[in-house]
Amino acid sequence: ALCDKVKRNYYQNELGMKDLSAKVAPLLEQYLDEREVNGLSEFTILHNRNSLDAFIRDNVIVELKDLTTPMIQEWKASLVEQEFHTETIRGRLSDVRTFLNWLVETGKLEKSPFGKKMLPQKNDPIPRFYTMEEYRALDRALAAIDHPTRLLCSLAHCSGLRKREALGVL
Repeated sequence: ALCDKVKRNYYQNELGMKDLSAKVAPLLEQYLDEREVNGLSEFTILHNRNSLDAFIRDNVIVELKDLTTPMIQEWKASLVEQEFHTETIRGRLSDVRTFLNWLVETGKLEKSPFGKKMLPQKNDPIPRFYTMEEYRALDRALAAIDHPTRLLCSLAHCSGLRKREALGVL
């Protein structure tokens, strides 16, 4: 079960949500209870609650008809303006999308207003380059290998091929 303190804080309305979401709050509770029954961890439930509370509060959602695609897009833009990290925005939007899909599945909403490609793209990993020590260690390791193998390893390394590409060539 959700810890009593979390439920108590929610119902005491520390975020000032009581009047804003009188119709949405019971649906949110039902959604979170169902996720808990399905075995999601307490931390996942808490994360979902925080994301959805912020979504409802920031957008002043009183009824389900207030959920629109432009409103979600504006909320996403405001998160970007506030310079939230991309992964935080993805997490919040993912929680909102899951909640909206649940509303559709349970027949409380006809169609999800969450449009395609609303989630920001994941950041490409920053390329990693060898440090001078790593490059020297590679040179020493290549020098310790017998000549024909050393030549193949040097060619593969210097060509910039990925591991699978290099193995395909060799």
